[in-house]
Amino acid sequence: MLPARQFRGCPRCNTTNAVHMVVSRIKDAWCSGHIAAALFLDVQGAFPNTVGDRLIHNMCKCGVPNCYVRLT
Repeated sequence: MLPARQFRGCPRCNTTNAVHMVVSRIKDAWCSGHIAAALFLDVQGAFPNTVGDRLIHNMCKCGVPNCYVRLT
């Protein structure tokens, strides 16, 4: 079973649906007086020759919090 916010592979769902959900959650946060932040990474697209294990090692070495390093 897929999480409720999983869009990949769902019939009639696409990137537009995902963007609308993100924008809605950001606006809800703002209306509640909260701050919204997002981090979007496309390492493979930006750096097609990147060795994943080495990237993770370097991120940990630079002090990037584990919750951002271990995204899978």
